[in-house]
Amino acid sequence: MHAGFPFGLADYAAITAVNGPFVVLLSSQVKFLKAVITGDVLTAKAQVAERDGRKRKVWVQVFNQRQERVFQGDFLCSILQKHVLDR
Repeated sequence: MHAGFPFGLADYAAITAVNGPFVVLLSSQVKFLKAVITGDVLTAKAQVAERDGRKRKVWVQVFNQRQERVFQGDFLCSILQKHVLDR
């Protein structure tokens, strides 16, 4: 399966863990640990590890249905004061 699927799930989990109205991803450092096969059921677990003003560092892991870790990474997110399209 294309690596964008577990990455997208992890990104969504990181932003959800931050739980702000306007959250964007600033950067990530990730590792793809196992192949994800079409039909695998993926579960992401995310936890805010550090807070610095409006920035949040989030640790994310993605597991398959056999509870094997297939992906992990640190995501740096920022909480914006308003939506990026509001001028």
